[in-house]
Amino acid sequence: MIKSDHIIKWMNLANIRLDEQKEYLTRLDQAIGDGDHGINMSKGFKEVIEKIHQTDCHDIGKLLQDIGMVLVSKVGGASGPLYGTAFIKAGQVLKGKEEITISELGQALQESVNGIKLRGKSQVGDKTMLDVWEPVTRYIQQKGNELNADELVSFAREQMENTKELEARKGRASFLGKRSIGHLDPGAVSSFLLFEALCSILEENRDAGQTKEDGMAEYVGVVIVSHSHELAKGLKKLLSQLSSHVPVAYAGGTDEEELGTSADKIQNAIRSVYSDKGVVVLFDLGSALINTELAIERLAEENITKVHIADAPLVEGAYAAVVQSGCGSSLDQVIEVTRKAKSMVKI
Repeated sequence: MIKSDHIIKWMNLANIRLDEQKEYLTRLDQAIGDGDHGINMSKGFKEVIEKIHQTDCHDIGKLLQDIGMVLVSKVGGASGPLYGTAFIKAGQVLKGKEEITISELGQALQESVNGIKLRGKSQVGDKTMLDVWEPVTRYIQQKGNELNADELVSFAREQMENTKELEARKGRASFLGKRSIGHLDPGAVSSFLLFEALCSILEENRDAGQTKEDGMAEYVGVVIVSHSHELAKGLKKLLSQLSSHVPVAYAGGTDEEELGTSADKIQNAIRSVYSDKGVVVLFDLGSALINTELAIERLAEENITKVHIADAPLVEGAYAAVVQSGCGSSLDQVIEVTRKAKSMVKI
């Protein structure tokens, strides 16, 4: 079952993904649009995170409507009204529900699609976000509670990539006519990132449900904090290959993608992998510790308190933490093995 905390985790992860890809989205939009899609989406979802963590809402419908209202008011261009409408319409269907099935999610997303069509006066094939939303929604409806998250990600990516060969018929991109062919639609790409984040949460939820049936709880989350965005991203990829079940997030670089660290990024990363089992955070040097401590102080106000900063080297400690967490260990056990990583012999 999907609950409000899963929606919040979805938004946290979507915020991270959109922030990571804002420059890429902006480059795509510069080719065929106004050139502000990445900046607008990143800004809008940061506002969403600010909003949903100021309220305690178990009503999934209301939560989605709140998200939609923020996007309408904070995201510039056409994306704000379109994305905002999608969430508002889904929220109307799910109003009053504290938990939903995948099938119910599919029904809500159908209303999202209807809203996007009406608001944008578009159809599938017009080279817009709808070229991802409609087929993905149909796929979710067809699979229902038998949905495989990995397969959905592959399907969503295929729909996104299909927009490259389409001629734009809506928005500023339509002014280019056939010259728009050969470019991915920015809205389709951001939509893919949104659904990719959703699939990650659905997969995590499925794994957690399976482990609970076996008498085990969720896994301890692992967060990587580095001055380098690329270093943190690469380390996460390595760790995910070690154990695909352990939730791993990273906060690399400043908000401007320069060398440095950001308390906001660290805060969002911790939120995205937090569960009752807790989170262990590993960092590289200097301001990473200061900003991590600041992020943890802020999160305490949201009752996110089981967060531990590991006294361990970044790579070795993170490696040890993921392996130990993957065994279903407690937070204390994961902390202990990261300490031992300080004396790990490489040769």
